[in-house]
Parts: sequence; structure tokens; C-alpha cells
Amino acid sequence: MRITFSQLLIAFTFTSMSYAGTADGQTILDRQVDLSVRSISLEKVLKKLEKSADVKFIYSNSIIDANQKVSVNAQGEMLKAVLDRLLLPKNIRYRVVNDCIALSYDELNGPVRAPVPALEDHISVVAPRLVVTGIVSDPGGNKLVGVTVQSKAGRKGTVTDAGGRYSLEVSNANDTLIFTYIGYNRLEVPLAGKTTLDVVIEPNTQSLNDVVVVGYGTQKRKDLTGSISTISSKTIERGNPVSPLQALQGQAAGINIAKTSSLPGADFQIDIRGLGSINYDNAPLVVIDGNMGGDLNTLNPSDIASIDVLKDASATAIYGSRGANGVIIVTTKQGVAGTIRITYDAYVGMRKAAHLPNMQNAQQWAAANPNATLTSTEEAMIADGKSTDWIDLITRSAAMQTNHVLAASGGTEKVNYYFSAGYLNQDGLTRGINYKRYTLNGNISTQLNKVLRAGFNTNFAYSVQNTGSMETIRSAFRARPTGVPYYDEVLNVSESNDVEFKGYALWMGINDHQVINPLVEAYDGNQILETKLSRFNARGFVELTPMKGLSIRSSLSTFVYGTGIGDYRGTFTKTNLGTAKPTASHETQTQTSYTLDNLLTYKLNLASHSIHFTALQSAYKRRDEQYKISVKDLPYESKWHNLGSAGTIVSIGSDLMERALLSYMGRLNYGFKDKYLLTLTGRWDGASQLADGHKWGFFPSAAFAWRLVDEPFIRNLGVFSDMKLRISYGLVGNNVVPPYGTKATLANTGYDFDGSAAFGFAPASIANRELGWEKSREVDLGLNVAFLNGRIAADIDVYKRNTLDLIVEQQLPTSTGFGNVITNIGKVQNKGVEVTLNTVNLQSKDFKWRTTINFSTNRNEILELYGGNSTADVGNNLFVGQPLMANYDYKFAGIWQTADSTEALKYKQKAGTVRVIDQNNDGKITADEDRVILGSQQPKWMAGILNTFNYRNWDLSFMVYTRQGAQFRNAMISGTMGEIGKGRYNALALNYWTADNPTNDYYALNNPGPYRAAIFYQDASYWRVTDITLGYVVPPATLKRLKIGSLRVYGQIMNPFVFTNFISFDPEYNSSTYKDDLPSVNFTFGVNASF
Repeated sequence: MRITFSQLLIAFTFTSMSYAGTADGQTILDRQVDLSVRSISLEKVLKKLEKSADVKFIYSNSIIDANQKVSVNAQGEMLKAVLDRLLLPKNIRYRVVNDCIALSYDELNGPVRAPVPALEDHISVVAPRLVVTGIVSDPGGNKLVGVTVQSKAGRKGTVTDAGGRYSLEVSNANDTLIFTYIGYNRLEVPLAGKTTLDVVIEPNTQSLNDVVVVGYGTQKRKDLTGSISTISSKTIERGNPVSPLQALQGQAAGINIAKTSSLPGADFQIDIRGLGSINYDNAPLVVIDGNMGGDLNTLNPSDIASIDVLKDASATAIYGSRGANGVIIVTTKQGVAGTIRITYDAYVGMRKAAHLPNMQNAQQWAAANPNATLTSTEEAMIADGKSTDWIDLITRSAAMQTNHVLAASGGTEKVNYYFSAGYLNQDGLTRGINYKRYTLNGNISTQLNKVLRAGFNTNFAYSVQNTGSMETIRSAFRARPTGVPYYDEVLNVSESNDVEFKGYALWMGINDHQVINPLVEAYDGNQILETKLSRFNARGFVELTPMKGLSIRSSLSTFVYGTGIGDYRGTFTKTNLGTAKPTASHETQTQTSYTLDNLLTYKLNLASHSIHFTALQSAYKRRDEQYKISVKDLPYESKWHNLGSAGTIVSIGSDLMERALLSYMGRLNYGFKDKYLLTLTGRWDGASQLADGHKWGFFPSAAFAWRLVDEPFIRNLGVFSDMKLRISYGLVGNNVVPPYGTKATLANTGYDFDGSAAFGFAPASIANRELGWEKSREVDLGLNVAFLNGRIAADIDVYKRNTLDLIVEQQLPTSTGFGNVITNIGKVQNKGVEVTLNTVNLQSKDFKWRTTINFSTNRNEILELYGGNSTADVGNNLFVGQPLMANYDYKFAGIWQTADSTEALKYKQKAGTVRVIDQNNDGKITADEDRVILGSQQPKWMAGILNTFNYRNWDLSFMVYTRQGAQFRNAMISGTMGEIGKGRYNALALNYWTADNPTNDYYALNNPGPYRAAIFYQDASYWRVTDITLGYVVPPATLKRLKIGSLRVYGQIMNPFVFTNFISFDPEYNSSTYKDDLPSVNFTFGVNASF
């Protein structure tokens, strides 16, 4: 673009007036260009650069000789590098003017066409730029990818490429560069005039200078006084999880995470340091980028920078009642000043059915059911040695899954940003099951001026889970292997009264109509259960820093959750048995909430003293709405989209709940010589759910830490690189009661007025005007210690938490006319030990082997029930001195054998039946005297072991996880699949008792005796190889030709080995096969790339 000299002067004049607001020059110069020309005019080259970089050049032909011939060869280079090479040798300087680049001569003795005596009065010549380059390595010489390099003075930054290289423009030759990388010590290096700076950063499995999010603020790890576990993005991404909770499992001590089913998209159960509430939720609070009450399933794991888990009362106290069960703080990735960085993370793989329990084949079933009534079809199957594997028929040969995440991040000195989009598609192993998730994530922060900063972050997730028929798998496990899938295979239709559906035999040639053909259940569109979830959360903040050390921040957070559940069941389903018209229902749930936080912080350092004060006022409000309609006799297959056409409305319902919480908090952090650290916290919470006069509670906590390693008597030993002793005490409250739990309620009831039916209302529950806070007092003693410059580091915590005034649904005598009342009665205790060990086992130039081990054990015990007036509530499985979720029944003692027939007769039993222990040896089995506590569904201890090996560009890792001591009342054995010899359903291939096989494993055919339930209880302990992952980082030389910054490819096997004696799908949860999918082993191939 040619302009006159006067236009140039005007442009530069306005630029000098508005220069203070221009902050985007570096971004323009960082744009990539592709250009290769030889011996053409400078004017043409500039026009080509304008198109390639989307920028305009400002210059005057009276100053710049635009006809001179030049050559340029640039492939994927930054614009500033091209301009340096093109213009500086010709003494032409340039500077960014808004969205343009202005050119002028360095000296006036060049080939100027006209004199410009006043030019320098109007043009600010660009100061010579100083670019520092270098390579970042670890002590073994391995080049590190993704290290953040920042200028301390100019606040600019960049990241290293696949070869560990960086290039950063700095403001002056005496600047200082800051190098940070997860898992490594922070490093600051003065330039001292250097333009090339290669550095080596030291690894530390838990760097003492790492920043940890502690709730309404951050602290360096060395300054922590509470019990906090941190999981880095590197650890999360290595596991390649679908859900962040899956990534947490086995990675932090004291966190018990278990899936609830094998369905794609299924949620996880989680508790921290045991169960504290009896009737209500024990899940921790989730905080996503400061937004409280989040859902981890809304996040794509690739977007997470770190997860911090607050476990003890002193750490969670700042969140008050909302953090009573622990707090999980998620920090998503942020942009850094410098070049725009594009990342792409993707994988594709398949899932194969694995770890399935064995079922009987046709011949085994016939032998176990000699008196069963069979059709000719079944008899022919048995005689011909054939058997139908229904599980195999409803299972996909390979269920595909894929995940893609594209992200862009970057920033300037004043603005940082990060945006990402993700897509997940996961097929179930069973036909008709699928899960899709779409995610959008973004955050931006800006320094508006010296005292004002603002930011905004948001996350949106939309998912669709199709579970098909909830009966498909259960039918496949129940259906006799003697049946046939197709209608034309049925030898005599009249024997089974079979019906044809799409070529399938509805009753499989079997004369028992309790199970429908699993292939009919799984048929596309025959039965649909679809759950659509939309999760939106956003948070905006404004922060004012009027003076050094003082910060005032206001933030508004909001959540909008929507759930739509559609359930359609066609004629040929178990619900309608091939005769009734279709049924359908639709349920809508919405949850909206907001949190307004006003936060003041003040930091002051005086000589050896450091003071950090935090004050907070917070207001929270939540609204839940629910609507549901169920119908039957639909005239056609309209699913739930035309419920008004139904012949019969079964039910209509709606609900509304509102709750609010008002809070005030103060926290003081004091340090003396960075060696003696004290944290005091107090929080006042007022909850709308609680009774008048009991709504407010005050919850204080205190924690002290002593950095022993800074004491001469420890430091002079030359053994420890870190040692810190921690002790804390805190009181937290829990308001888990439903919003109207303290109120008396009414319910619909029927009346008879002189033979005419009528409906009215009657009291449904009684009020409790004394209902108050459930409180937990916790003490924690911790030790952090490290040896050999951090190559061996351990964190050890011992804790005890007593939960008082438990909010319990107390059962009432029937004479009152009510079933129960919500009240504060009971005490529960959790006490345990947590150990985390990080080691660098071997390290050389080319090879490194690291191990992380975490171990935790927790003892849960009920201390008191109903004010001490009861030691047992058998109906609710609550027993003083025993854990929650206890199993109470007769104790299995094997199977009565033929040799014990005489003794068996004393108990009215016979050989082959289940034998139980006569606890008081009175010669009879009674419920009151002989039932005992058998175990608990809670594990006694858990551990995770992660080994990581690096050899040059290769990395290999594998994760092992174990839960020991949990006991389940096996849902498969207690159901029809455990009924061997009953003649109706198929059963597990168990080692059952016969006269010729006098086993103690399982009872005789159709002869369990009265104590069959005793055999249901099984130890659900297991060891699992969670994953084996092999990766390769492509060398930089190869990537340079491909114009890629970094590239890692990997292969992964998930869930390859499970070692357990528990007979079911998965010992992690107790499956009944209803509304579930099959367990699997996953094979995945993926890439992590940056540009």
C-alpha cells in the first residue's frame, strides 16, 4: 500500500498518541508466513507478505526504495524473523502501528529519493530487539518439550518445542528468564548480556516451589500446613482417561473412587477419608477454576492443568459446609504470553469384552436341571451338542471409541487466553449402547491497567447416553443356552407359543416366558433409554490492586444443568411381552445456581515475618426443578415425542426445591523465617435447610507446620533435602438435609365418602424444629520428607475425624403414624494412615525410571446411635462399633457333607445344603443369636503403583491399583444366575455339590436349604493392571520438515489384567447385570501434537 509522506506523518502522530493502548504488536510479528521468491522488487515481496500474514505495510516511496530486487525463502517462519532477514541488512527498520507495520531507514545516507529532514521528529524508531535462544534439558541430557520460558521484566513467554528449543524476545540484556515445568524445580537465570542460554532444570517429584491451589488462593508446596494431594496434567494425560475421576483413581492416597457400572458415560462414586454421613451424600465439593459445585464429567481431561485434593479439616475449612466431605480443586490450562500455541490430542481404539464370569452351556444346564420341562427345540440342541451363547450374540465384536481435543492458547503481556473443543464417541460392547460427549472450554484474563485485572472462564458439555434396553445383558445371562435365536430354527412353534419379530423367535423355542430373546431386547429402536445432559458453568471476576500487597476481588459464578431422560418400550419388550402397546415416559431436570464471592487479600513481608490475610463474603443460591410424565398404549412407535397420543396417562409429577447459603470467612497465614508456619481459619455459614434458630454455625480450624530441614541440627546431617512436620485441627459442618427436611409435609391420600372415591391430603412427615448442623472434628498429623535432592520423597499423614450430630432418618414407632423423622442423632469416626512415596530409581543420560506409590487405610466406625439409646438398627444395617455399609447375616461355614448327616439333622439340614455357624452353640440357628457382622462394603486399604520408564525418545509406563477388604453381597449369585438346578434360568458355571463332587464351594442342585443367603457374601478384593502405555516422541529434525512443533505417538492397553476371587463383571462395583454393559479391555492408539 503506497502512501504519501504526509499520510505517513499522520499515521505516526496518531500512533504516538495512542501507543499506550497498543499491546498487540508482538502477536502480529509472531504470525507464520510461507514465501519463496527470487529477484523481485521489494514492493511485490511486501504485497505477498501482506497476503500471507494478513497485515498492511506503511511506507513512502520517497523514503524507501521499493523497486530494489530482493529474494526471500521462508517456510513456516515467524514474520519478525523474515523481516529481520529481509530489511535489517538494508538498514530498513520497522515498527508495528496498530494493525500495520511502518517502514523507515535506519540512517539517512541510504538510497533516499527525496530529503526528509523532519522525519525523525515524527517517527519513533524501533529499538533494536534482543532475542534469546537456547535449549532446555534435564540432568540426563534429555530435551524437554513444553517447558514454559518467561521474561521476568517483560512478562513475555514461550514454550519449548520437541527439541527443547526456545526463542524469546526480551526487553533488555540484563533481564532474567524463568523456566517452569511440571515435575521439575523452577529455575531463574539472569541473562547478563547473553543471547544464547542453554539450561538444565532439576526434576523433583514434588517440587517445594510448585504452586498448590488451596482455596481462594495459592501457596508454595513448602508453605503448606494442611493435607493436600496434587495430580499434574502430565499424570492425567498419561492415563488417557475418559473422565477426570477415572484419572484420579489410584493417584492420591485417601481417595476412594469406584465406577458404578460398565456403561460408557457412567459416573463414579467418590469419598475422601471414609464415609461420614449415613443417609446422605458423601461426595466432595468440586471447584473448577474457582467455580464451586462443578461436575467433573463436564471436563475434558486434556483441558486440566492440575487437580488439588484438600483432605483435612484445616484445608477444607475455608469452604465451610460445602467442603465438609473434602474438596477437589480443578485448575484448567491457561495461556501464556508469546506465540499462539495449537495443540491436538486424539486417540482411536476399540474395546473387547473381557473378564466375564463363566455361564453354563446347554449340556451343563441340562445336567443341572434334569427335571426341567423342555421343548423339542431344546431337546434337539442338547442331543446335537449345540449351545447358544446369548452373551456372544448381543456383543459387538469390537466396540470403537475415539476422542479429539483441539486447543489454542497464547497471549500478550496483558492478555492470556485458552480455548478448546472436544469430541468423544464411545460405543458400548452391547448392541444399542453408545455415549457421545461434546465439550467447549475457554478462559481469558487481562491486565486492564496497573491496578485492575479481569477474567472470564466458561465450560460447556453436552452428552448423549443411549443404554438401549436395560434388560439386554440380564436377559443374555438368564436365557437358557438350550434356546435358539431365530424363528425358523424353532421346531414346534406351538410348544413355546413363539412369536416372530424381525426374524427372531420372541421366546427362543422355550416354554417359559420369563425371558425375552436378548436379540429382540437389543434390536435397534425396540427399547430406548436416552439420557441427554447439558452442563454449563461460567465465572467472571474483577480484581483491584490499589496498593502493593492488597487485592480486592469480586466474582460471580453460575451453573446451569439440564437433564432429559426419555424411556420408550415397544410391544416386543419385557414390559409389554409382545402383546401390549408401547409405553413411554420423559423426565426433565434442571438445576441453576449462582455463587457471589467478595474476596479481600493482604500480603505483608517484614524482615523475617510474612503475613497473608484473606477475608471472604459469599452468597450461594440453588434451584432444582423436575417434571415427569409416563404413558402407555401409544398408537405407534413415537418414542416420547408424542405422549399426547397415548391412550392412558399413567402418572404426571413435578417438583421444586430451593436452597441458599450465606457465608463469612477469615483466614490468616503467618510465617516466621519461612520455617514456622501457622494458618488460622474461621467460617460462619447460614443454611436455609436447617431449622430456625439452628441455621448458623461457626467452624474454626488451625494448622501449624515446622520446616525442620531449615534447622541446623537437621540440615547439618546432610541427609534430608526436605523435612516438614504438620499438625492441624478443624471443625467443619455439613447441611446435607434436603431443603424442606425440617418441615411437616402433606401427601395425597384416598378417602371414601359414602361409597364415592375422593382424594385429599394427610400429614406425611412431622417437623423437627431442632434440626441443626452435622459437625466433624478432625485432627491430622503429617510429615513431608525427602532425600537425595528429592529423588526419594514421602508424604505421611495420620488422621482421626469424629462426625457428631449425624443427620439421620430415625425410624419411629408405627403408633405415631409416621415412618421416620430427620434428626441429629449419632456419631461416626474415621481414622487412618496415608502414605505417598515418589522415587527416581535410576537416572542416566538416556534412561530414567520413576515410581510413585500411594497407600491408605481407613477404619470407619459408628460410635453412637440415637443418642446412645440403641446399639443396633438391624433394619438399616447400623451397628455401634461397626463400620457403615456393614453386612449382617449368618456366617457361611461350607456345605453339609454326607459324613456330617447326623449333625446336620440336629439343625434340620441334610447333605448338600448351606452350612452356617452356630455362634452360641445352642444347637439351633436363630436370627437374634447367630447373625453376625461379616464385613463391610468399604475397603480396608487401597494402593496405587505407577512406574514410568524413559529411554531417549521412548516412554513406557504401567499403573497397578488395588482395593482390599471390601465385601459385597454378590448381586449375580443372589439373583437368578446363582439358582443352580431350579429349572428356569441359566446359571453361573459354579462348582456345585453332588455326592460324587463333595465340594464346599456351592450347594447341591436346587437344594440350598434355608440359609442360602450366607453364600452370597464374597470378598471383593482385587489387583488391577489399570493400563500399559508405550509412547514415542518424534525427533525435532523430522518435525521441522513437517512444520510441527512437537509430536508424541502412543499405544495403550487399558484394564488388561484383573486378579480377584469375586464372581461378577468387575469387583469394583456389584453388578446385577441390569442396566449395565460388559467389562472390557481397551486397545488405543493416540497422538499428542503441538504447532
